[in-house]
Amino acid sequence: MIKSKIFIINLLVIPYFLIAQNCRQATNTGLLDGNDIRAVFKSSGSFFDEQVVTGFEVKDPTTGNTSPAIFAGGLWLGGYSNDNTGTLRLAVQTYNNCGNDYFSGPIINGNASMCTEFDRVWGVKGADVRALIQDYTDNNVINDPIATSLLAWPGRGNPHFFNQNGFHLPNQDLAPFRDRNNDGIYNPMDGDYPIADEQYLNVIADDLLWLVYNDIGNLHTQSSGQSIGAEVQLTAYAFDCDFDPILKQTIFVKQRIVNKGDFDLVNFKAALWTDFNIGCGDDDYFGTIPNQNTVYAYNGDQMDDTSCTYGIGVSYVTSPSVQALTFLNQTITNSMYYFPNLSGCDPVGAIQEYNLMNSKFRNGTPLTYGKNGYAPNNVGAVPTSFIFPDNPNDTAGWSIYADSLLNGEEARPLMSTGKDTFRVGEQFDLVAAYSYHRNLDSNHLQNVNLMYRQLPMIQQYYNNGYDNNYCSRTVSVSKVEEQVVRVELAPNPTTGIVQVKSDEVLKSIQVFNTLGQLVWNENEISQPTTWVDLSFLPNGIYWMYGRTTGDEFVEKIQLQQ
Repeated sequence: MIKSKIFIINLLVIPYFLIAQNCRQATNTGLLDGNDIRAVFKSSGSFFDEQVVTGFEVKDPTTGNTSPAIFAGGLWLGGYSNDNTGTLRLAVQTYNNCGNDYFSGPIINGNASMCTEFDRVWGVKGADVRALIQDYTDNNVINDPIATSLLAWPGRGNPHFFNQNGFHLPNQDLAPFRDRNNDGIYNPMDGDYPIADEQYLNVIADDLLWLVYNDIGNLHTQSSGQSIGAEVQLTAYAFDCDFDPILKQTIFVKQRIVNKGDFDLVNFKAALWTDFNIGCGDDDYFGTIPNQNTVYAYNGDQMDDTSCTYGIGVSYVTSPSVQALTFLNQTITNSMYYFPNLSGCDPVGAIQEYNLMNSKFRNGTPLTYGKNGYAPNNVGAVPTSFIFPDNPNDTAGWSIYADSLLNGEEARPLMSTGKDTFRVGEQFDLVAAYSYHRNLDSNHLQNVNLMYRQLPMIQQYYNNGYDNNYCSRTVSVSKVEEQVVRVELAPNPTTGIVQVKSDEVLKSIQVFNTLGQLVWNENEISQPTTWVDLSFLPNGIYWMYGRTTGDEFVEKIQLQQ
């Protein structure tokens, strides 16, 4: 991979579509830094791609040092217009200096006129959101100062937006938020606050980023494809959970793809392209787990290379990690790979990229089972949709490791999903988890098995509304408003010891601080009254989350010693 050289963009291909706006390449970035992962997102929708330094790195909890796991990522979209022309329409992103098919900003009335204004990434911290919730919960009034990031959030109708950002917010749904009074307007003075997922209005992420981009802002210099009219609203978020090391080394990325073009798209594909970089990327392998909707990368041997050909990457030396990418709400339909040319910018041409999204090589040859998957002259070869689908620990399975394939060649994998028809005005949500798996006492293949065991936990966490029973982000919100069970805390405020009395049998109690960290826990109570000793904690506000035989409850505790 040539990552240190300047890529050459092919501008000689004349596109066949009329551009809607003369947008420049977006330049601003946001850093997601909510747990052990530090990830860069660009306002044009490019992930992690910083070229000189890695944009996705993971902190080693034992040493505090960070090491890379991904070099770059991006969204690929494609499909055929449902009209008499059947035109292939496509937008892709690889490296920022390989050209651009995406540009910052929403599509408003068919154009991308606000690409300059939206060349930014908005971010909020969970601590600021929880402080607002705590302030509002007391008396349904905001009395304390509100964090600037909450005032600037691009939620629909935000009356503070212009003062914070310097331009007017378009009248459409943009960044997600909890609308307490259901007036359709984001206003933190009403107790509204940013959220990661509209399905779970009470989930508070520890770090949250939002941006919006489109594919009609200018010529498609990455793919030379014709525009789709896609608006993509991206939300990235992370949870900092000391009690859950898997969650602490996972980030979530939700992309809401809206068809604002003129055509329905048939055979629609949405794919995530990834240039993995496990420490020194020279010896990286990759594989697919179809039944877990995952593509992943791992080291080819137990010793990560210490001298990288292209000068990028800090070696893990021993016990190299595994980096996984999982679709959480969609089913993987295809996985594929390709090798870049010397410029690093291959493939070039819409049909080549669309072929890859459909498990075909760039020349249209179908992927077939076995070896490197390319067997154009073998009439007995069996077509398949997934590249290297078997665990490399299985010597009889099909994997790079088992067949000793691709040594010294750094391929680019991508994974796809889609639907038969993506209609005008329709939205397609794609939620993905980027999870990191490493046990310092394990070798490279044992860490692959570790990933196999941990992936279902991440899927379960998503399926459960981001509640893992230890670092629930709902503890300070809806249960206060919705609980039926009657619970009394006395005394409150308290100097340390609190009596908890319920009209039902108590089953478990957890106490969290305002950062959402678990500070006290009891799982086997089985009586209607118990005592909680918080005298070891500093003064402040805490939230008690409990379960009874018939309900759940949340109560606020004020500790004053």
